[in-house]
Amino acid sequence: MAKKYYALQYQTPEEVKNHGIYRSPEDALDAIYDWWRLNEFKPPYTRVLGDNDMVVDYGLYDCFYLIKEITKDNFEDRMFNNVTNFHGGGIPE
Repeated sequence: MAKKYYALQYQTPEEVKNHGIYRSPEDALDAIYDWWRLNEFKPPYTRVLGDNDMVVDYGLYDCFYLIKEITKDNFEDRMFNNVTNFHGGGIPE
């Protein structure tokens, strides 16, 4: 069975940006919450939708965080198709 990792992406109407690769969906969510705390950002609400692939809705009309399950087999497709900006490396060893 292939190891699973989770890509954190930020989607706006103009682009999708990769923000990192994490070992679990919880780690990816923690990264979002940490960024909010560091930047003193308080969203009006937070909803997490989905299981293996998740959408984090935090109150903006057209911006969302995406947490996508990735493996070595689907890495290129999930990380680069329709993604305009890539911050990060490959799948952790």
